[in-house]
Amino acid sequence: MPCEFRLVLPAFFLALVLGLGSEAWAQGGRFYDPQTVVTVKGQVEKLEVINRRGGAAPSGRQVQLIQLKTAQGTFLIHLGPSWFMEQQKLAPQVGDSLEVTGSKVSTRRGEVIMAAEVTWHGKTLKLRDAQGTPVWRGQGGGRQRPGGPTQPQ
Repeated sequence: MPCEFRLVLPAFFLALVLGLGSEAWAQGGRFYDPQTVVTVKGQVEKLEVINRRGGAAPSGRQVQLIQLKTAQGTFLIHLGPSWFMEQQKLAPQVGDSLEVTGSKVSTRRGEVIMAAEVTWHGKTLKLRDAQGTPVWRGQGGGRQRPGGPTQPQ
């Protein structure tokens, strides 16, 4: 086997694996597993905004996460794209109590709950359907379609 091939092949597989990990953040529904749905209640410990694919990215590519401390442990919760969360006016603060229903999945960041519904201050925001398809899909990075997204109830 030529030397170049031995160097390129492992690099290719590493890029493939890391790329699939970032897809969990970008395509929430693809990695959502209806068989692993859980509901957790707890307090927000940390708020985080990350770029979906790493590196510098415009705000349309940012994803909001929260770290939720529960009686069962601390969970990283994937909410959704920043532009969508801002439209919904969902802005939990550190110390707020939340109830989250979503699919517990493994990503390159470890176990994450891909939120389908978040209840906060008596309002429930639907983020994904039962199969994990994000409600923001097809809305184009903040350009709202007629009829708008699902509003908190």
